[in-house]
Amino acid sequence: MTDFEKIKRFVLRNNNNAKLCIDKNGLFYIADQNGNLFTEHFMPHTPKAVDAWKTAKDVIELDKNLRRTHPLKSVFYDDTADRINRRKRL
Repeated sequence: MTDFEKIKRFVLRNNNNAKLCIDKNGLFYIADQNGNLFTEHFMPHTPKAVDAWKTAKDVIELDKNLRRTHPLKSVFYDDTADRINRRKRL
């Protein structure tokens, strides 16, 4: 399996409706049924289809990392730590 196939499979696994589209200027981008998939991340349109899939993969990974390390999620970790510490005392 080539790197391109791995990248494309990764994107499709995370978003089943993703597909490659081309705009009126001949640039490629990844879209879903609602339109451009990564407009909220300001994903650029690229001159090569391979680059569009690579950019989509990078955006998905970045989004996962941001969601994982968001400051509001630390509240859940504090609650979990308190719960574990209470168990240790018993």
